[in-house]
Amino acid sequence: MKRFLPLLILLNSIGVILAQQNQQQHHTHGHHVHKTLHPHMHLHQKNYLNSVKLTGGLGTGTYYGDLCDNFDCFVFRPQINVGANYRINQRFLVRGELLYTRLAGKDDGKKNASRNLDFRSNNVEFSIGGVFDIIKFEPLFFKRADFIPYLHAGIGLMYFNPRTTIEIDGKKDRVNLRPLKTENVNYSPFTMVIPFGFGVRMKMTDHLDICGEVGYRKTFTDYLDDVSTKYVIAPPNSKQEATMQQLAADKSWEKFKSDDEWAAVNSKGVNDTWKYYSYTYEMQSNGEVVAVPVEGQRIRGNSKKKDGYFLFMIKAEYTIKVTKQRGVNINRMYNPRFRTRRR
Repeated sequence: MKRFLPLLILLNSIGVILAQQNQQQHHTHGHHVHKTLHPHMHLHQKNYLNSVKLTGGLGTGTYYGDLCDNFDCFVFRPQINVGANYRINQRFLVRGELLYTRLAGKDDGKKNASRNLDFRSNNVEFSIGGVFDIIKFEPLFFKRADFIPYLHAGIGLMYFNPRTTIEIDGKKDRVNLRPLKTENVNYSPFTMVIPFGFGVRMKMTDHLDICGEVGYRKTFTDYLDDVSTKYVIAPPNSKQEATMQQLAADKSWEKFKSDDEWAAVNSKGVNDTWKYYSYTYEMQSNGEVVAVPVEGQRIRGNSKKKDGYFLFMIKAEYTIKVTKQRGVNINRMYNPRFRTRRR
């Protein structure tokens, strides 16, 4: 037995050394997994399920209505938006958003050029709604999809103020249209809107996403452009006698070069039945405008369709809060050996 004692001591020493090396390697491997899963997993009582985000962005908007009823007449204007999102789960968010957009439209150069109407409006909208992620949102950054498409819809309230440009004594001046009652209608500067559309969210960092979004706003007014029904304001005999209301209600008279041309056309309807005549305008090769009266009611707009507008925007979403742990520690789900550190 004494003969094998040195050998037993040697084997025991080798076993102790191997055990220490194995323990050290295992500790190093665990530390590597710990750092690979998430650089901030040591934070106490957090599970990295993004809950509250601030949003902000820029874009453009274009109006769709009586002065623009097809896709080739869009006029794009600047738009800015700010808001906040709250994530309910991996699929759904709720959001509130405040945005400003400028909308505009005009007849010049289009099929209704003879009508010669135009408007520009500064609009402010506040809306609340829901967002549905088509791909599930993963709490851990390295497991999250690079691009997440989503759908959104909601309800909101918008303030609008249509204005137009009127030429007086050779000078153009911009005036508010709503107080002028161009169709003898009192309409509110506020309207309900239903925003809906789609977008794509691209992850940038743990706390920052960039979104590209396209949306449409269905409104409940036909006076976004101050145009809806028919001409109800009698035209003046000359530009010198015209009131601001008359000039804004029927801008087709700006096409005529002189009061004589104005009176020649006007005389065919300056009575109780004047509004039952419609005119087709033709520009001759010499620049002369020829107006031909046509039996029927003078239609100014289409009241059967409400106005709306499209929005195209780029937004940044920044996480300002992560929810406290509830139930199972999500970090332990991915790394059973991990234990939160108390600070």
